[in-house]
Order: sequence, then C-alpha cells, then structure tokens
Amino acid sequence: MFHRSRGLLAVLPFAVLCAAAPAQAAPTGVTLRVEGKASTLYEARVTTDARPVDGGDGSGPHPCQGDPGGPAPNAGSALADAAGAATGGFAFRGSYSASFGDFLIENVAGEEPVFATDQTFWGIYRNGTATSTGACQTRVAEGDEVLYAVGTGAEPLLRLAGPVTAVTGSAVSLTVTDAASSAPVAGATVGGLQSDAAGKVSPVIRGTAGTVSFKAAKTGSIRSNAALVCVQAADQDGSCGTSDRRSPVAAVTGVEQGATFSRARAPRRLAGTVAADPSGLFAVKLRLARRDGRRCSYFSGRSERLRASRCRRSFWFGIGTDSAWSYLLPSRLPRGSYTLDVKAIDKAGNREAELVRGRTRVTFRVR
Repeated sequence: MFHRSRGLLAVLPFAVLCAAAPAQAAPTGVTLRVEGKASTLYEARVTTDARPVDGGDGSGPHPCQGDPGGPAPNAGSALADAAGAATGGFAFRGSYSASFGDFLIENVAGEEPVFATDQTFWGIYRNGTATSTGACQTRVAEGDEVLYAVGTGAEPLLRLAGPVTAVTGSAVSLTVTDAASSAPVAGATVGGLQSDAAGKVSPVIRGTAGTVSFKAAKTGSIRSNAALVCVQAADQDGSCGTSDRRSPVAAVTGVEQGATFSRARAPRRLAGTVAADPSGLFAVKLRLARRDGRRCSYFSGRSERLRASRCRRSFWFGIGTDSAWSYLLPSRLPRGSYTLDVKAIDKAGNREAELVRGRTRVTFRVR
C-alpha cells in the first residue's frame, strides 16, 4: 500500500495534493524533485509556506486544513510553489475531489501516468520514504527532501552520494544506496559505469573545470538525486565551491527614511530589491515594529495584523524569494512611529550581519 490518509487509500492512480489553509506559517526550504518515467523533470531547492493551491481544473483554489497541527508548509505547497516559479517552473494539473478534500494529481510537467495501463501513478516520498498521508498533510521541515515520482509504489529509491569537489582527470568515488534502508545497490548505472556489490562506482572526471552532475539509474528503481561535484584544475587553490562568501544586498525602496505620512496616505505596500547573488536567493524576510506613545506592537506575518508586545520586541516573517520583493499589508497602517527591517539570505547561507539605516532599516511616522 503506497499511501493511507484518514481512510483515503492512495493506491489510486494519482498522488494526493491538498491545498494548505490560507494562513502564514514559517517559510521552509526543501529540495523538491520530480522524477518521470524516462527522465528527471525537476530538481531544485524550493522555499514554501502553507497557502491555497489551484489545481488547474477550473474550480479555482481550494483550502485544506492539513493535519491536526494546523496549517504548515507541506509537500503539496512545495509542488505548487515550484510549478509557479518564474525560472524553471512547470505546469501541473490535478482534479479536486470534494469527498477527499484533495487534488488528484494527473499531470506534472507534461507527464501523465495511466494507471489502467501499467498501474503507475504519481507517488510522494519524504526523505526517501513513501508518505502515509496526502501531500498537504505531509508536513515538511527545513532541509527535507520531497520527491514526486511515477511508479507503482513498489520500486526502491536510489540515493547517490560522493565528494563535493574533484580535480580534472581524476576518478571520483560515488556510492549508490537504497534511500530507505541505506543498503548498497549493485548494478546501478552512473556515468556509463555500473556500481559494484558495495554500491561503489568511480567515473573519471574529464573536460574543463565546472560543476558536474551525476545520477544513478537502475531498471525497476526510481532514479537517484543529483550528486553535484565542483571540478577544478589541479593547479587551482582548492577553493572550488566555496567562492560565494558575500552577503546578498537588500534594500527598502518603497518608503523613504524619516518620511511622515497622513493616515490616509500611510504605506500599505512594502517594497524593495535584492541585488543579483551568485548563489541565488533562499529567502527574503521583513520585520515591522510600531510604537505609539508607551504602547508597542509588531506586525505578525502569521495572523497578518499588528499584535501588542513589549517595546523592542518584534519578529521576522518570510515573504518569498523574489529579488524585486513586495508585501501588501491588509490595510493602511495606523498612527505611530515605525521601524521596517529587511534581510535577504542566499542559498550559500550568507546574510548581512548588521542592519543599515536608510537601506535595510527604514524608520517612518504615520500621524
């Protein structure tokens, strides 16, 4: 049995996708992979959060309460966020089932398994294990691996691991294992070679310096993750893969430092930019604090309203990964003095250590 979700037996010909309830949780970074029958259709890091999902069946977005813990980032929202990405996005289609409260995924990136023909469907895995819940009930945590794969649900998943750096002309030692049991897998093809009884395979790195990607495949199995190896010439200084140590440069552009607004013209859309970063953006976060006399509050990204708090106490909330970022407040801000902060984090983990007044920290007043 491939999935079981509150009485829903997901030996159906499609994966189950549930749209998260319209509330904000903490944005979460996961690796999402989509494996078709013949090739990898998508593999990248995705930042996701609980949100409604439109399955493209014409019925519009549908909410889903998720598990008893409440709205949270999940495997379904990760698929929807990857599909809607400005770069590398893809189409997917799922028909909404009112009785299940889920979408039945029919087509991802142009691939549509036919269960009646070969008993294959879109299966869902988290960290190498088939999920026992539908996609929106499958919560994800920072660093999780989420996989959608066409199969019968009986196939083992391959995992490929090896060094992150290598020198041109040398052999690189890679290991193929079963993702669920970590047992070595023999007979898997990697770079034109087959793994031995210990799961080992050592293709030779040829050509110029750069990033080389390896995958493991074996008949009757779901192909592996990509193992990326940063290759450099023998006379280089060994810094391969560690060159990006610069923090992404963020800025607030929608509100000028020290500005004063009337209540009728108080800011509602917060906006700014993040300069191009070689590692790519992982997250953009905001923090908005208010003071009105002796009373203080902060804007909660989860509840989307100002909440009373101790002065000098406020919290960050994520708004996505767009370099030209913006966030629409539910209403214009009330009277008070405000401090708006922004920070950006790149995929190498870099972030600015200090806030810069007038760029990443802007103070303004509403009278």
